[in-house]
Amino acid sequence: MALSKIQAESMNLADTFAFSGTVSGTGTREILRTVTISSATSSVDFVHGSNSVVLDTTYPRYEIHINAMTPSNNGQHIRVYLSSDGGSSYYGDSAYNNFTHRQYTNGSTTATSDNYFNDFASYNYLGLSSTANKGGGHGTIEISGIGNAKRTVINGQYWGYGDGYYFATRSFGAYESDSVTINAVRIAPTSGNIASGIFKLFGVRWWLIE
Repeated sequence: MALSKIQAESMNLADTFAFSGTVSGTGTREILRTVTISSATSSVDFVHGSNSVVLDTTYPRYEIHINAMTPSNNGQHIRVYLSSDGGSSYYGDSAYNNFTHRQYTNGSTTATSDNYFNDFASYNYLGLSSTANKGGGHGTIEISGIGNAKRTVINGQYWGYGDGYYFATRSFGAYESDSVTINAVRIAPTSGNIASGIFKLFGVRWWLIE
C-alpha cells in the first residue's frame, strides 16, 4: 500500500533508512559558502578547494547571491570574472562574450539600452552609490558548465539604487573557450574596493535520489 500523505506535528527519524526511487521537484539549493564584507576588500573570490568551496561537476548549476554590495568609490559597477587555474589569475580582455540589457530611472528620466562587452562574464552596468544607506547593489548569478572542459555560461540579474538612478540589468555571458575547465569565480567593482556586502555561493541539484 502506497503512503501518500504524512500528517503529524513531529516525526522521529532517529534511525537508518534506505530510500529508492526518484525525488522530483524544482531542485535543491545547498549553501556552500558565505562571505560578509565589512571593510575594504578588492574582490570576493570563490575558488574550488579553498574554504570548503566546491566548483566542479558535483552540481549541475551554481548560484551566487549578492546582497547590498556597496563600493568604496562612488559610481562603480559589479563585474564577474572566471579562472581556470584555481584563482591564480582571472581572464579579462577579449576572453568573454557578454550581452546586457539595462533599464534605469531617476524619477524623471527613464531609459533602456542594450550593450556588448567582452572583458568580463557578467555586469550590472550602472554605477553603485558608495553611500551604504542607499541600499547597494543586489543580484543573482547563475553559472552553468563549471567543472567541465566546455563553455561556461552565466545568467546574471541585478537591481538596486545606483549613483543617482534606480536600475535593473539582465546580463548574459559566456567564457569564450569551449575547452577550458573553470574552477574559480571573482566578483569585483570596476575599480577600488568593496566596502560592504554579503555574498553567498550555492550548489543547485535537480535530483536528490536516482
